[in-house]
Amino acid sequence: GGIFAFRVFNRQIVVINSVSTATDLLDKRARVYSDRPDMAMIPLLGWGFDLAFMRFQDPRYRPHRKIVAQQFSRRLQKFEEVQQAECHQLILSLLEKPWDYFPLIKKFAASIILKTTYGHHLGENEHLIHLATEAVDLLSERVFFGAQLLYAFPFLQHLPWWAPGAGVKCFARKNNPTVQQLLNLPIDLLQDYLATPCWATNLLQQDSRASVTDIKSVTATSYAGMCLSFSGPESPMKSFLLAMILFPECQKQAQAEIDRVVGSGRLPIFEDRAHLPYISTLCREILRWHPSVPLVGVAHAVNEDDVYQGCLIPKGELHWIRRGKGMTRDASIFENPDSFKPERFLNDGKLNDDFCNFIFGFGRRICPGQEYAQATLWLLVVSVLTVFTISKAKDASGKDMDVEERYTETGLISQPLPFPYSLSLRNPHVKILIEQTREQNI
Repeated sequence: GGIFAFRVFNRQIVVINSVSTATDLLDKRARVYSDRPDMAMIPLLGWGFDLAFMRFQDPRYRPHRKIVAQQFSRRLQKFEEVQQAECHQLILSLLEKPWDYFPLIKKFAASIILKTTYGHHLGENEHLIHLATEAVDLLSERVFFGAQLLYAFPFLQHLPWWAPGAGVKCFARKNNPTVQQLLNLPIDLLQDYLATPCWATNLLQQDSRASVTDIKSVTATSYAGMCLSFSGPESPMKSFLLAMILFPECQKQAQAEIDRVVGSGRLPIFEDRAHLPYISTLCREILRWHPSVPLVGVAHAVNEDDVYQGCLIPKGELHWIRRGKGMTRDASIFENPDSFKPERFLNDGKLNDDFCNFIFGFGRRICPGQEYAQATLWLLVVSVLTVFTISKAKDASGKDMDVEERYTETGLISQPLPFPYSLSLRNPHVKILIEQTREQNI
């Protein structure tokens, strides 16, 4: 059904299992369902600064949420040049090393995140990406298991870190310094980059009530969130490559639209987005087909007693939202949900309103960076399809190599398992355009 519950020792957990139920509770009753549970593991590990984990009544929540929302919305166009430049660099790199799509995609996502948030260039600051990756990896299955363990048995947090049964606390004590570096180091290195437009410099330079502590918190929140969910664009970017191999007719239709609108004399830009509806539907279908978050996001909590469909949901009750395929493959919402059909989002050649925004969350906890993530994915998809044809790789005998739809099943982010592929230039004009882009970027 749309909602059910089970008990873990002395705690009851409610699972929201349908879009309609999630909309009823998390969107329409957001005031009641926007809280977070009191997870002792989060501050122990050092993530108490992160907006994603803050309790709704935390005095920092509203001002931090406002700052983050402003940076991701009103200033979005300011950073299109960063997205465009990094995408062009990716295309140039793929031209030289077409077999390196997966590591180059990872570098592309990391470079955009670092430059947009802090103005740092990846080359001399690659350690910041490793730092973020290490810190975000702490939010893996083990950390969320530890959070639930402390939620079920609160007394464990009061044990000395060295005591038997305090393994979760010992783990947090060991890894807290990594998270603190993520919070402080990128801002501390900013003095040489104050002339570089980025979210951090905007906040530091503008006349604002935000303290340096606030700025560190919101930028680290954005940085970590983008690193996590840019496993986010990184994951859909890999799904895109897989989908183009498995469904070549969709690639042909997308390239026909690009040729008709963009032509062969230039590379696509953001201004083309409104005139390329099929590319937009392709991006939507990639996100629906294999969402990056396979099961659930961060747990919500109820801040007052509520009744839904005759059932009492008590104050403080923990509830998970089963997103991922449980919702994106819901046959009551999407016709033939297991089929890859970008055209499901088109009506008479125009985008409809059927997109599953719920993959980014619900209500007041929806991801504030969703537009930025979608824009980055769109730019990558349209640029790669302009320049390359994606196809199956050949084996030593010249036969097509089989490609299977296989994804990782563990961890917070689901990604395609490695698969063979081939990238080939569509025509010589594209190569000239890429070389011109190289000269412009020098």
